[in-house]
Amino acid sequence: RLSFHTMGFNPFFHNTELIVERQIRENEMSVVVIILTDGHENASKKYDARMIAGIIKELEASENWSFTILGADFDITKVSADLNFSPKSSLNYEKANFRSMAMDMEDSIREYAELKKTGIISKDFFRKK
Repeated sequence: RLSFHTMGFNPFFHNTELIVERQIRENEMSVVVIILTDGHENASKKYDARMIAGIIKELEASENWSFTILGADFDITKVSADLNFSPKSSLNYEKANFRSMAMDMEDSIREYAELKKTGIISKDFFRKK
């Protein structure tokens, strides 16, 4: 489990690539990446949207990776499209409703894992309510 503390900056692309590199090195069989952000990328120096979009597209095509992005208090639509996130795997939420979103995410993770046990890999990770 990885967690990043960005101290007021949002090196979104950089942190996404670090997660991908670590999981590839550890040869994970199945990886679910859930990104929660409250703003746009503003601090990555080595990676850009085009690079991350290519990585996401390639890894999701392998059927072993699933990417979900959650945007707090801003419209995540353009960011998710630019990065190749499926519209069904991106969601806006309000920080004030974080607890409710977290409970929905827990249900989605549980359902995803149960389906995966039966050999079904769902690309609709987060059920929108």
